[in-house]
Amino acid sequence: MRKTHYLECTGGTLDVENKSMQVPPVQFDLSAEKVDPPLPRLRWVWVLFTLLFSVIIVNSLLTHDKKSSIEENPAKVKEKTLELKLCLKSMTAESGSNRGPKAFEQEIEDLLEGSKKDSSAQKLRIVLRVEDKDMPFKEDMRNLAKSSKPEDQAFAKLYTEPKPNKDETLALLKQIDGSELSERLALVQTKELLGDKSIRAKTFDPSKAIGLSLLGIFGVAGLGIGMALWYVYAFQRQTSRLLPKGLPLAKIDLGRADRLMFVALVIISTYFLSGTAAAYFVKKLNFGIELFVFLPVFVAIAVCLNIPIFGWRISPKSIGISFEKFPEKLGWTVAAFFANIPILLVFIVITAGLQKVLPGGGHPVSEELMNNPKPMELIKIGFLACVIAPIWEEIFFRGLLFPAFTRMFKKPLYGALLSSFIFASIHPQGLLGIPVLMAVALMLCAVSYQTKSLVSNIMLHALHNGATLIAALVVLPLLK
Repeated sequence: MRKTHYLECTGGTLDVENKSMQVPPVQFDLSAEKVDPPLPRLRWVWVLFTLLFSVIIVNSLLTHDKKSSIEENPAKVKEKTLELKLCLKSMTAESGSNRGPKAFEQEIEDLLEGSKKDSSAQKLRIVLRVEDKDMPFKEDMRNLAKSSKPEDQAFAKLYTEPKPNKDETLALLKQIDGSELSERLALVQTKELLGDKSIRAKTFDPSKAIGLSLLGIFGVAGLGIGMALWYVYAFQRQTSRLLPKGLPLAKIDLGRADRLMFVALVIISTYFLSGTAAAYFVKKLNFGIELFVFLPVFVAIAVCLNIPIFGWRISPKSIGISFEKFPEKLGWTVAAFFANIPILLVFIVITAGLQKVLPGGGHPVSEELMNNPKPMELIKIGFLACVIAPIWEEIFFRGLLFPAFTRMFKKPLYGALLSSFIFASIHPQGLLGIPVLMAVALMLCAVSYQTKSLVSNIMLHALHNGATLIAALVVLPLLK
């Protein structure tokens, strides 16, 4: 009698001797992932979404096409930037007579066209040439000497060779009121020649530039760290390490993508309705009222993530809100923050080049920070920027729109680009703000795709907003 050994399995039998196998059940195919049956389509959701966001984006771009008060006067911004540069110089040089590198060649070149008919530009070119240890341009000196204004003539005499004696110099200085940057710098240069070594620090306070210096150091260090991280990441990817885990909702059917979009419509509608209601009933929004505007939004999020939506429950965990392996997620947050610095610097340069042709660029928060806000106002701005906005925006854009668009267009790249464009377009910086904001949003999409989580996104969003806020607090008050 033939002896046969059998390995009994649930749903299948293996004949060891004959090496024959019945087809195993699905649960034994470890490569197969359980996929829920498809849900009915809700195509009307996409029509509503397209109509609503077309109106929102157009309204946002039209409403915020004006420059902020900082950018309305480019000449004033340039003068303030130049003054900050002089403050930085006063930190490292006791006297303008010390020989050093030429730091103002570009500014002198930029003033060339204006110096042909503007005495202010002529005076500024003269003092900047002296700062760079060069002789003033003869044409600027001639124009000032021929000016009908006594103060312009006095200014030119200060730099005429041979130099006037001490009494003549003091008499000439009395004719210059010091209202312009060039006149204040001329006062510094002249008194330094007379032996006053403290006048530069008194006129161009170096403490104003300390924060700016720290920002510069952080920017340079961040640039180096970011580029190093990109090198490491590229090497790890080539060796098949650090492969992306994919989206939290990577494998959904079109019916579920429709439901993600429906939830997004509920959330954004709640946001605009609550904001409109608050603006209608309360003329001036204070800290408490502004937080109250977001309360309905978080209620809508909580409800939509805890009840079935047309037969499917979208839980917080399903969209990536889970604190499992938190240290790893925190590591990705910090790494992505520094890795994004080189990218942001490139897009900031691009934005600067587009400033003359594209409207917008100013954020309403910038205006608040320019006006020396009180501590409670700063707390409000920080809480909204670093807590409220990161949570609801990441749920909305990366938790809902990104996977919905990815499923609709079958490519994560398309989903990232479209959701990032919408993210950038509805922020109040107009067309000029879109490049930088899209760079931020695309990095957030990349982090979500890499970690299969929204937790790293929320922390990265908060970290980015916090760093931007600190930079604005340092720079904006100096440009007033």
